[in-house]
Amino acid sequence: MISEPNVDALKAEALALNEKRGELQRQVQEALDFLDSTPAGRSGLLVDPEGFPRDDCDLYAVSRARNVVSCGRNDLRAVEERLYVILGDLHEATKVEAAARMAADDPGLLASRAEGKELERRLAEACKIGSMPGIFHVISVEGGCPAAEGGLRPQDTILQFGELNAETIQGRDEEGRGLRALAEITQEWEGRLLSVWVRSEDEAEPREIFVVPQRWSGTGLLGCTLSPF
Repeated sequence: MISEPNVDALKAEALALNEKRGELQRQVQEALDFLDSTPAGRSGLLVDPEGFPRDDCDLYAVSRARNVVSCGRNDLRAVEERLYVILGDLHEATKVEAAARMAADDPGLLASRAEGKELERRLAEACKIGSMPGIFHVISVEGGCPAAEGGLRPQDTILQFGELNAETIQGRDEEGRGLRALAEITQEWEGRLLSVWVRSEDEAEPREIFVVPQRWSGTGLLGCTLSPF
């Protein structure tokens, strides 16, 4: 049993992590938008054909923005992983029960900050998604592709892709087994952080990753092969 002071500390840390998560998403998206506005883009060479530094953009700003994107994605994964550890410590059962207990034990903590309600919603969402059947199986992920950069791995099971999951697929793209809807969502989110919930074979809990569909040296906007269940 976790002592009351420790529970309060974990609640506070969870709220802080949720706030940090939102800030990281904002920073990464701003960096992506900036890179898209430059001639060098997100992955273009920083030298001209003769090997000299290109003079059509601020190379320092481009390098810094690329670093923000790379580090921000890694930090987002770390935040999500730590959040699940906290939830496991708070309650041995489901994330929904943990969220309800947080609200019941200390309603002032959640009510005092808007992030509290958002955290409670996300905990319930994670539990709901975790209980859903998968919609796609990841067959392969090409090296250096947008899917790989976002953290998608071969043999992962995709539980939710944007708003597409086992429930919404019934009314949106049942005939196409979700592939048509997936293509539409991918195009709609091109250049932006897209939330994808997955479960890996070696992990008991689902995890949320952030993929940025974009054009790259390979085919498609994701660079992975998926098979519908």
